[in-house]
Formats: sequence, structure tokens, C-alpha cells
Amino acid sequence: MLVGFGRARGAPLGPLNAIAHMIYGTRAYFMMGFDWGVTLSALVLHVITLVALAIPFALIAGRLRGTRLLVTALLYAGFIFVVDQFVVPARVAPGIETQLSGPELGAVYVVLGLSLALGVRLWGGRDARVA
Repeated sequence: MLVGFGRARGAPLGPLNAIAHMIYGTRAYFMMGFDWGVTLSALVLHVITLVALAIPFALIAGRLRGTRLLVTALLYAGFIFVVDQFVVPARVAPGIETQLSGPELGAVYVVLGLSLALGVRLWGGRDARVA
């Protein structure tokens, strides 16, 4: 999704690379194409962050199904949005907000919520100690 929004602007990796600002500072905001250091660092940070967000969500909502799961996932994604935008310092914020419009940013967090709900649904609420 980040690459798609970047591509629409003629800078396919711009939004993704922005995530690496935590390591590379403002240089990451100006990298619009592939860069071995910036792009790979951004991918690693992105995956680590998504896993770190998914684990508590799975523990909270692992046994939910249907509408309750979907609503919980969207509320969780909304909570993450508020934390990302208004609580964490800019140095550790995602960075994508510098590259995306408000509606695009909102769409990213909605897709995050839908992805979390789908992940929990596919996981099936299995006990993590058994998996």
C-alpha cells in the first residue's frame, strides 16, 4: 500500500523509505527510490513494528470472531494512529505521515486494522503455547 501511494506520486519507495528516518534522520525522507541501506532498514523496521503491534492484539482479541473482531481491530488501529500521531516523539513516529495525505494515512491504518482482524481469524485463536 505504501509503495502504491508512493508510485502515484512518482516516488514508489518514498513512503516506505520514510520509515527509516529513525536510523537515517531526514535523509530517509528524500530517498524516493531504492537504496540498499535506507530501503532495507525501512523494511526491517516496518516488519518489526507490525509484529510488535500484532502480538498484543492477538492476545487481546484472539478469541473474538465476526463483527466484534472487526470492530476491535479497527479500534485498535485507531488507537495506534492516535499514539503514532500525537503521543510518540517525532523521532520514533512512523514517518509515513510526512509522505502521505490525510486520507491516505487513514487508509493505511484501516488496512492495518483489517489485516490484524484477518490475521487473528486465520490464526484461529489457537493457544500461543501450542503453536
